Amino acid sequence: MTTLRSTRTAFRVAAAATGIAVMALIASPVASARTDGSDAAGTVAGCPVGAFCIYPGATWNNGHPEYVFYSYGAHNIYNEIGTRWTYNNQYPDGGIPPTVAYCYGSNGTGGAQFANNYLGASSFDATPINSIELIKPSGGGDSISVCPLGSR
Repeated sequence: MTTLRSTRTAFRVAAAATGIAVMALIASPVASARTDGSDAAGTVAGCPVGAFCIYPGATWNNGHPEYVFYSYGAHNIYNEIGTRWTYNNQYPDGGIPPTVAYCYGSNGTGGAQFANNYLGASSFDATPINSIELIKPSGGGDSISVCPLGSR
């Protein structure tokens, strides 16, 4: 009788432990799947938090950006033709997003196709563009110079 009681107790303990492990797995954030294109850390379409990303062609390229820029300043892009999708996942400064300028010349020069301050998705015609300039917000409504015509 002692053996049967010990076996039943061991079975109940094992069943309870298995149930607890299954419940922990179900409640775990790792077990949940997100369907909105982002992950728990704030990455959207493969663009990490704090970055400005350019995707090849007019698609999100399965979450694999072609360019990922983290710093302010000019960033050259090479041999791009046609529409490119972008995602600006940078941090706003005082609620103001950084300005993104699409420059005709390299190193942030040559005039701009356009410049805007936004967070989220956008697109541009990359054919005439040779660099992207990311400009930290001034916060005071000051005018800024983007993609100057002369050299830097």
